[in-house]
Amino acid sequence: MNLFLKKMNILISGGTGSLGNYLTPSLLKLKYMVAIFSRDEYKQATMRQKYPELKYYIGDVRDFKRLKEVVLDFKPNLIIHAAAMKRIEVCEENPFETVLTDIAGGKNVVEISKEKNIDAIAISTDKAVKPVNVYGMCKAIQERIFTNAGFNCVRYGNVVGSRGSVIPLFKKLAAEGKPLPVTNPKMTRFMLLLENAVGLIFEAMKSEKKGVIFVRKSPSACVEDIASLFSNKTVLVGERPGEKIHEVLVSEEEMPRTIETENFFIIGKSVCNDKHQEYTSENTKRLTKPELKEMLKEWLKKGEEI
Repeated sequence: MNLFLKKMNILISGGTGSLGNYLTPSLLKLKYMVAIFSRDEYKQATMRQKYPELKYYIGDVRDFKRLKEVVLDFKPNLIIHAAAMKRIEVCEENPFETVLTDIAGGKNVVEISKEKNIDAIAISTDKAVKPVNVYGMCKAIQERIFTNAGFNCVRYGNVVGSRGSVIPLFKKLAAEGKPLPVTNPKMTRFMLLLENAVGLIFEAMKSEKKGVIFVRKSPSACVEDIASLFSNKTVLVGERPGEKIHEVLVSEEEMPRTIETENFFIIGKSVCNDKHQEYTSENTKRLTKPELKEMLKEWLKKGEEI
């Protein structure tokens, strides 16, 4: 697929989320037609105020019939599949609902894409690697569904300032004078800026490789360092069910099938090297407090979720 194909139509499932809001202007700059497919009418109304030129469709990826109606009407060249249940605690309490959205919904996207000869890219997560929670388990299966069908995935960790992330929570609680809940002070998490998440999607879009997973190399930060930027009042609450101390973006089992470039890992199906050390938030570059503050500076200026 030519990344700069004129008059290209791109459908974003779950497009009212942080990624969709940030990805949309980048796609519009390339003169693409963009449509949003999601189930939240309020978020669509809010997004429509910012981007009235888009097409908006209410629906759920669980509903194949509705998804097909949207595809037949909009005629996309590419579906970027970002719709997901992703809050860890909600997924833990509602495992089968997560299966219906994250696995069955992903399968619906693949089926309609194959049927109509449309390209597709799935948005995945570091939690799909060696998964210990429902969300990660479902995303791991979704990755297999997409890559086995010949479609690419992108996999990354925490996106700075995205909805549901710890940074907006810490800022809100600090403003209210409340202590910040820290699960484990030594816990580390990958840190990725939204523009880098968008760049990773473009990398997967323009690549001639198919059925692979793209991972962007990212620094990490300690949870206690993140909290210290907002307040010196913290309360230790312990790990929640389904949480890891350190996250993994490329496992030791995947590494022999992985091509490494300066900024990316590309995970395929064939063995191409003899490397086995996994890529984790513990062994990647660790941000110092000044570096972390600099990374968050632009988001902190805005003072709001993206």
